[in-house]
Amino acid sequence: MIMTSLLGTLIGYTAIVTHLIKPARLSTPNTTPSSLIGFLGSNDSWSLLITTIIFALSVIIYRPFIAIETSEVSYEK
Repeated sequence: MIMTSLLGTLIGYTAIVTHLIKPARLSTPNTTPSSLIGFLGSNDSWSLLITTIIFALSVIIYRPFIAIETSEVSYEK
C-alpha cells in the first residue's frame, strides 16, 4: 500500500509540475467518487487520464500479492 501511494503521488505531482494537468480549484461534494474528484475539481480531461493510469499501475502492483493470497496451498504429511 505504501508503494502504490508513493507512486500515485509522484505521478500526480509530476503531472502538475510539468503543467500536464491543472491543480484542483473547484470544490466537489464529499460524496463524489474518488476517481472523479481530480476531473471534476480541475475541469481538465487530462486529469481523468492520469487517474486511470495511476489506477492501472496500482492494480499491476497489487496483482501478485492477490495471486499469492488466493492460491491454494497443499499441505502434505
